[in-house]
Amino acid sequence: MFIIRNAVRNIRRSKGQSVLIGILITIIAFSISIGLYIRQASSDSRDAALSKLNITAQITQNRSRAMKQASGPGGNCLP
Repeated sequence: MFIIRNAVRNIRRSKGQSVLIGILITIIAFSISIGLYIRQASSDSRDAALSKLNITAQITQNRSRAMKQASGPGGNCLP
């Protein structure tokens, strides 16, 4: 109880400083909240983009060209 009374007296004694500290704490808390919101939004956006990303690839071999090269001069595949 003594600590609370002492804190209230200190706040009443230096009102200007207490208001300034309160404003600074509010600004810092607001900035932290905005930063966390931006971080969460970017994480959600990244996860959504990765879930919609669909990559397909197809690798084929040109068999007719390979057969032409194999049946060319010399008749074997090796150079």
